[in-house]
Amino acid sequence: MPRRPTGLAHISEKDMAAFRMLWCVEHTPRQLLNLTDSRIKALSKLGYIECCRNAKNVPIIHCTKAGRNFISQLPGFENRRAYVSTHSPAHNCKLATIYAEKSPEQQQNWRTERELAELCHDRMGELRQQDFDRWSDLQSSPWSPADGGVMSDSGELEEAIEVITVNYGDLECKEVFARVLDAPISYYKA
Repeated sequence: MPRRPTGLAHISEKDMAAFRMLWCVEHTPRQLLNLTDSRIKALSKLGYIECCRNAKNVPIIHCTKAGRNFISQLPGFENRRAYVSTHSPAHNCKLATIYAEKSPEQQQNWRTERELAELCHDRMGELRQQDFDRWSDLQSSPWSPADGGVMSDSGELEEAIEVITVNYGDLECKEVFARVLDAPISYYKA
């Protein structure tokens, strides 16, 4: 049987769980991926991931551009936007830990920062048409999307999640984002 063009003969449920996490959080602590050393070596050899360490010498897996391209072709990732960040791996590892603590259903309904930005932009357009007074109040304040969030089955943002690092600035932009989407926002320290 010829090999699949991906270079992977088989994609297991463990692989899919790891790919979902890497899609949602670019830098992930090695132990959260639940992959064998040989599988990590194979994915690294294909150029889908890179193994590195953070400042505390914790093994980190970084999803490469080739990895994001590969994952985007898998079932369930079509029309989804990956989380891509040049922020510190500590920030992304904390976000990965939060993601890993969510239930499988919540992980399935996880949205990345880019997807939340699109959602907020769309909501502002709706408000402009339907509630001009609220729109004009909100549009005068800058907003910035949360790092991630969990959507409900009805398509509403159930929880926005923001990871705060040592050098974090103003949180007001995140609060405006949460008000636009009528969602609670949870803050976590990296």
